[in-house]
Amino acid sequence: MEGDVLGRGPRRVRVSLVVGIGLGLVSASLPAQAWASTIRAASDTATFTSSQIGTSGSTSQFSESQNWEMAWSFDCSSYGSPGNFMVDVNQPTGDTTTDPGPNELGMSGSGTDYYTDTGTFSLSINSECSWTITVSPNGSPPGGGTESFSSNTTGSTGETSQFSESGPWTMSWSYDCSSYGSQGNFMVDVNQPPGDTATDTGPNELGMNGSGQDTYYDTGIFSLDVDSECSWSVQVAPVPQPPHCSTTLPAGTVVGMATTSDGKGYWIASSTGAVAACGDATNYGNGPSDVAAIASSPAGNGYWLVTPSGAVFSYGGAPYHGGIPSTVKLDKPIVAMAADPASGGYWLLGGDGGVFSFDAPFYGSTGNIKLVAPAVGMEATLDGGGYRFVASDGGVFDFGNARFYGSMGGVRLNKPVVGMANDPATGGYWLDASDGGIFSFNAPFYGSTGNIQLAQPCVAMTAMPDGGGYRLVAADGGIFDFGDAPFEGSAA
Repeated sequence: MEGDVLGRGPRRVRVSLVVGIGLGLVSASLPAQAWASTIRAASDTATFTSSQIGTSGSTSQFSESQNWEMAWSFDCSSYGSPGNFMVDVNQPTGDTTTDPGPNELGMSGSGTDYYTDTGTFSLSINSECSWTITVSPNGSPPGGGTESFSSNTTGSTGETSQFSESGPWTMSWSYDCSSYGSQGNFMVDVNQPPGDTATDTGPNELGMNGSGQDTYYDTGIFSLDVDSECSWSVQVAPVPQPPHCSTTLPAGTVVGMATTSDGKGYWIASSTGAVAACGDATNYGNGPSDVAAIASSPAGNGYWLVTPSGAVFSYGGAPYHGGIPSTVKLDKPIVAMAADPASGGYWLLGGDGGVFSFDAPFYGSTGNIKLVAPAVGMEATLDGGGYRFVASDGGVFDFGNARFYGSMGGVRLNKPVVGMANDPATGGYWLDASDGGIFSFNAPFYGSTGNIQLAQPCVAMTAMPDGGGYRLVAADGGIFDFGDAPFEGSAA
């Protein structure tokens, strides 16, 4: 730790063996008790106990070929007072890294340590207590989220359990010495990942109380050594990252957008086949070079891409139910797609209003009617009992149990309609024009870009799962959010 050590007593350090003599502790080196020399199979699970080896000694060797963990516990009840329990991990030949093991002083305790290096290891145990250790493969510490530690669980002085973070991350801390009766020390050392030569300094405080936050930028498995005369709490957490998409898309190529189940993410599709995943959306892959539309699965855990000829491609949790055979000649190309919430199948919509059903019931179409303007967007009802689609002049056509709440058909529009979205709360719907103008039918109006000059025209819209907002996407991948729809990044 950098800076002066302010503690009134010595800090706990690792020694060869600590032997208790009354309340004093002295250092001594004792020969390790011999144990079987058999090397256990790679990535095996092995358990060692003090009843096999003695309270102090060396384990047999074990080999690990992937991330592994060491779960340990000790019990000093037979010792009659707090005792030491310390473990050294003996590294493979030629490995210069150091894997720290537990270094405990107490009546009892337990924990799990995690390691990322591979090879053949053994453990040297120096203890005054009975103990059990199990090593096993596939160990991974809590990671990526928020972890909290306190003197209530760790004690005023001790080592926390390990945690994994990808930088940047923060350590927020506070301490209170009111029970100590005067100013006290609060010091934290950050134990680095194996092989990490950086030094992350923690707080080194002397006072009645205090709090603060430190930020770190390295990545790996960490733990904290806390030396304190006061009660304390520490929380480690990733630094929130700004909203972003996995990639940018060529300007003028975006054809549509689909939303995840929680509405906190979305996929933006380009006619080139590239897909940008934004927010909590996972990018499950890109499609062919002539994509016409994208639709999310009913569960929101995957998406379909469809080409103008009706070929369908499935990604993530979106099951494949078929597409239009390449031998079929369409009167008009496919322009939109909608999932059936009831069956998990889907419908494809042609520019002439023709509807093609795949593991979804057919409720009707306008394929045999000459439309004033081409069809451009499609939505299914919440129960899958019907669907409706919209034409570029704002005309709305409903089938099955889809109710008609109005349209812009026959009204002079500044710009053509390019898409629509259902309101899950009311059963109504919104229509979206290429200038970002929004027309609401039995659905609340949350705003639009109708009075803003856009860099690229809008091409589609999606609604939040609760109906509390909607998003518009432009041809360059720009996103415009309204209501409670959070902005999760742009592909522009």
